[in-house]
Amino acid sequence: MRAAFSLIELLVVIGIIVVLSGLLLATIPLVLDLARSTACRAHLRQLALAHAGYLADWNGVLPAHVIFDRRAGAIPQTFWFEALLPYADIDETSGDGRNYKVLAGRRTVFRGCPLWKDTTNGGLIGYGRNYQLLRLDNNQSDSVNIAADGTVTRAITYVDARLDRRSNRILFGDSANRNLRVSDNPPYVLTEGAPRRHRKSANYAMVDGRVMALTPVDAAGMLANPATAQ
Repeated sequence: MRAAFSLIELLVVIGIIVVLSGLLLATIPLVLDLARSTACRAHLRQLALAHAGYLADWNGVLPAHVIFDRRAGAIPQTFWFEALLPYADIDETSGDGRNYKVLAGRRTVFRGCPLWKDTTNGGLIGYGRNYQLLRLDNNQSDSVNIAADGTVTRAITYVDARLDRRSNRILFGDSANRNLRVSDNPPYVLTEGAPRRHRKSANYAMVDGRVMALTPVDAAGMLANPATAQ
């Protein structure tokens, strides 16, 4: 009966272990990327659900891109994602009175994509909204202005019912800005806020709530609104 392995057998075993370890290490980045992309898509679905809740309460009116409030003691600017906070089950505010910051110890949709690193930047959440949704009528802005006396003015109101191509029109997506913008005329090209975080693609939520990964070229076509762009 043999008492031990021979040197050749030990070398063979070590070689097999090295090869298997190399294969395993090579797959770790892929697995991590897949996990981050899956988490990102889950966040976008939550954001789309929050948007649907907002529409239900406001008779289908889309959140304004920004609300300027000049009343004494009011928050000067409230962006679209801040308007969705109550529908994401978040009602606390940060120390400076704004409610977009990530709360300590809590993971929320407003942390954005796991690969979004600038979570301390107050004006950005890692996701942007399709700016073309707000350009259905001669490129007019839908910003809301509240005067010091409480008078409210809004140049134009956009409603969800006007949005066609719902299964392939982008609502939200990975972004380095609050907006996802595209050129006005074909060939459509992304001009603002479209980082390729997930292996040369980014994640986007469609108007109907579906989430998918798209390249910049494909995303540009789904951001554009050829039927009504001016």
